[in-house]
Amino acid sequence: MASDGPSAMPPSTTLPFKSAYERYVDTVSEITSLNIQLAMLETCSHTKLGEFARPFSVRFGCKTTGGGSHPPVAHLTPRTVSIDHLYDDNGVNLYERFLRSHMRLVAVTKLAFGPTSVECIGAELALAESYMRAGLWKQCHDHARVAEDILNEDDGVLNSLSPGGSSPLKSPSSMVKGHASRTTDAQLHHARALFSKMGAAAGLFGSMYDRYLHTQDASFQSYLRHLERTMQPEVLAALTTAFQSVQTSLDEINTTSHLVSSGSISDVLLTHNSADVQRIGHYVKSPPTAQGALQITWPELVEAASRATTNAARAGMQCKTLLLHGRYHMKRGQVDDAILWLRRAVAGQVVVVGRDNHDMVDYFVAMADALCLKHTQSLQVAKDAHDQSFDKWCLSEEGVAACRNEALHILEDIHQSSRAKSFMQKQKTIKLPSKKEVEALARQNLRDHHQHGGVGSNSHPATSISAFLDEATELYVHVWTLEEQHYGRQDANTAIAYAGLGNVYILRNEPNEAVGYYTKAIDTFEAACDGAVPASAFLRMHLAKVHMYLQRKVDAMTLLHEAATFFKSHASQFLDSETTRRDAAANAIDAWRGWLQLANGDAHVDTPSIYRNMAEAAEIGYGEFSVEAADAMVAEGHYLLNVGNTDKGEEALTAASYIMEIHYGIHDKRVRKLRQEVVSVGAKRKQGEPSS
Repeated sequence: MASDGPSAMPPSTTLPFKSAYERYVDTVSEITSLNIQLAMLETCSHTKLGEFARPFSVRFGCKTTGGGSHPPVAHLTPRTVSIDHLYDDNGVNLYERFLRSHMRLVAVTKLAFGPTSVECIGAELALAESYMRAGLWKQCHDHARVAEDILNEDDGVLNSLSPGGSSPLKSPSSMVKGHASRTTDAQLHHARALFSKMGAAAGLFGSMYDRYLHTQDASFQSYLRHLERTMQPEVLAALTTAFQSVQTSLDEINTTSHLVSSGSISDVLLTHNSADVQRIGHYVKSPPTAQGALQITWPELVEAASRATTNAARAGMQCKTLLLHGRYHMKRGQVDDAILWLRRAVAGQVVVVGRDNHDMVDYFVAMADALCLKHTQSLQVAKDAHDQSFDKWCLSEEGVAACRNEALHILEDIHQSSRAKSFMQKQKTIKLPSKKEVEALARQNLRDHHQHGGVGSNSHPATSISAFLDEATELYVHVWTLEEQHYGRQDANTAIAYAGLGNVYILRNEPNEAVGYYTKAIDTFEAACDGAVPASAFLRMHLAKVHMYLQRKVDAMTLLHEAATFFKSHASQFLDSETTRRDAAANAIDAWRGWLQLANGDAHVDTPSIYRNMAEAAEIGYGEFSVEAADAMVAEGHYLLNVGNTDKGEEALTAASYIMEIHYGIHDKRVRKLRQEVVSVGAKRKQGEPSS
């Protein structure tokens, strides 16, 4: 057919060619966009519900609803999160897209900058961190080790982490390391062909040859322009101003202005208020030689600045690898190893950026978490040692005698109380417990007395254990200070810092202080996110447990009801995401069950609505004809029957029996028992008898 010929085919569209560097820029832009969305979801705890709590689990029929365009990042706020923000058109969630982008970044970085470049190391570390955020710790550890191996290939790069340390140049006679070093730099900046031709003339890499290349050779000029582009604009401007000022002073005394003294340029750079510029000033500073002060050119100054920046970046990346190693060991439960790694990471990063820099937050948080874990582990070790000493004491003659005496006291108390009850109520004497039961109760009483410093107890190592919590508390206070200075008071990151402080004070057994910090965290979350978010709801449930410990039942019930109401509303907003809807509904049901346990059968005005809300949450999360909905209806029906509302109670039990019959069949024991209840209630209602 003529229509099937080549002339009928649509014209092919040729994809525009993009260099490796252009693809690198596009990938970085995509990662930045995804990171903004993912960071918001993580800070507000959206990732603890549904698919994001299991980012790589098997999904069935995950399809997005709505149009094919992605929602704009600028309008992504916690109150407008929808299914379109969580998945793309193919059902791939943000974590997978984030990981794929980082995998692509590693590949294009090797093409654009070289396999041993700083950019490649940074891409490997970014991929490792993305694996960590997705919960894939083994892959995170593998890529962190790859980055560490690349860093360790360049010997002497991290001779000094200090920005003000001595210059790492091997010889003060030249600011150029030599042909081999410059060839390596060239491989990273697309000047490979130029410097490979100069292999036979490595000795000519002096100031004169640099001057000639700077003015005559286009490849060398392109190489320098690329170095200048890699610098921060304010750093390059400071270098230019410093070099020109020294040149001007040299012109006045009629010397060669293309050469400047390294000491003079260093003095000018060290007076700058930027730490990056001061780092370059320390780098180019060189002691005078027998031939006088070291003279450098503008190309040499640019190269020195680039290497100083590269060395600082490598130092920071080395600290990042230590941080990832520490988190990996902490995840595996190797707390002592984790603390060793993290202490090295914190010490190195403090030297690189300073203790009061916001980049220290991740390091301080990891260190504080490890110390809290070490405290908990130490408490458990002390408790185990305490129990072993008690068991050993019980086997001694003193322990056996104490157990016998305690058992006799228990039997006497039980006998006297049973006689008093039988006399008052004119009943038969209550049966005494068995010998084994009395011995077990006696041992438990002695164990409790032993733990509080009684007989046979050893000194509790409270001093060594509290040191971990003291350091963790100090770190979390510093983290809160840094977050507030960087983001402000009404930000989700500041709220996370408040929650961390609350967790530390729980471990310190200071619940009143913890309540204050948890309350501040909830208020900050809701102020930052313009309303309740999963993070604030989870904190409410956690804070309710603290109020229960403090015997504040009313406050705990209020918090649980608020959290459950939010989760029910949240589940209704994610009707097109099965896992998110179910997880949110399950949290709502758990919170309301806690509310009912605290009510403990008391006549409360909100109890009927609580049972109804539980049934509605089960229907939203699991479906109208689900087993969970049937269980909620059974609980509601029993409550209504107990309070005398026979009609609605019978209606709820009838609906529940119908649903359970669908799932289990008519001959199932549970179905028959429930149907018997329904028949009994109906018969009593017809006879006019109370349902109780």
